[in-house]
Amino acid sequence: MRNCFVPFCDMQCKDMEKRMMFLPPKDEETFAKWKENLPKKRPFKRNDRVCERHFHPEDIVKTWEHVINGQVFHLERGKPRLKQFAVPTLNFPNDDEIRDRKPRKRSSNEGSSGREVKKQRKQVVEILEMSEKDISLIKEEQEAELAAIENSNEEKKRAFECLLEEIHDVILPSMLWGIHRDPNQEYFAFTFFDEGRMATTKIVHVDSNLIMSTHIKGVLVSSDELNCDIVSGNGTEYLSAILAEIDEQVICPGLDESCQIYPETDSTECSQCQKAREA
Repeated sequence: MRNCFVPFCDMQCKDMEKRMMFLPPKDEETFAKWKENLPKKRPFKRNDRVCERHFHPEDIVKTWEHVINGQVFHLERGKPRLKQFAVPTLNFPNDDEIRDRKPRKRSSNEGSSGREVKKQRKQVVEILEMSEKDISLIKEEQEAELAAIENSNEEKKRAFECLLEEIHDVILPSMLWGIHRDPNQEYFAFTFFDEGRMATTKIVHVDSNLIMSTHIKGVLVSSDELNCDIVSGNGTEYLSAILAEIDEQVICPGLDESCQIYPETDSTECSQCQKAREA
């Protein structure tokens, strides 16, 4: 489900239990005012939604008003609505904030994993017996490398946050695919519901370190680190292509515990399921 259109609003409000969401007005003139007011991170569409944080409280109608025997009664609405000409105007990030949160491309000498930080620190300890001059020179190199690795981790974090914001722009292969976002903003996932098996058979999971793992029939079949440069440039298109490829993969229909997931050439079953069926 698509959340608030305003950039970074979902992350800022992840601790809020519930927010009121509003679809844009059908009236063309008011819709144009919404588009003009809202941040220009991407084109505002009819199926986008904007949460209550961006409207004045008096623009939100939360109750029904009834007059009985001259006395006014207010009954809470099950679903609040906006006044006819209400326009979002509050709590927008400025252009500098949006630009600063966009991940820049890494230089080629930057590190690629937090695990390398531990390795580099271990090497620092191992050289303590060297001469004072050599130690000084190597420490400078190590500090520069550690700074590059830590900077790389920050790059990944920013890339993941931006990808999370734009995740609903990913084109799903079919309506049998769904999108899931962690409430704590630590991962997102795509799942495929196999209507023949009445089960979820394909899962693509991406965590905040940009590690993408693919599970078929509950079995991990691949785990790779997404290229930060690609994610920063056209991440949603890249994920759309990956999902299309996984959607086309034919899997063995067998239920045997030793199933090898993918069928043999010129067969609909894997070798293990064939043996189990023939036994």
